[in-house]
Amino acid sequence: MFYQNLIERLTWIENRHETLGESNLVKDIETGFICTGQNFNGSNVNDLQKKIHEFYGFKTNDDLYWNWQYTKDVYDETQKSYKDSHKKFIKDTKL
Repeated sequence: MFYQNLIERLTWIENRHETLGESNLVKDIETGFICTGQNFNGSNVNDLQKKIHEFYGFKTNDDLYWNWQYTKDVYDETQKSYKDSHKKFIKDTKL
């Protein structure tokens, strides 16, 4: 619901810019996105989010787009994998 509301508002801003010629209110706002999870698909989610930000005119900063995922194995959806993922996250991020 929150994401849907965000996209609706961004679309409204983008439409006013493209259709009515108003200034783009978000063009000077620098963005980033942090994605963490067990699933192998996190890097794709992160890349898609960056493209969405670029579409709306945000200034994307590569250093602020970050992804951590436990596995890149499409078939690794085991209970053990989910239970072990937090240990690897703490080790990888040195928390």
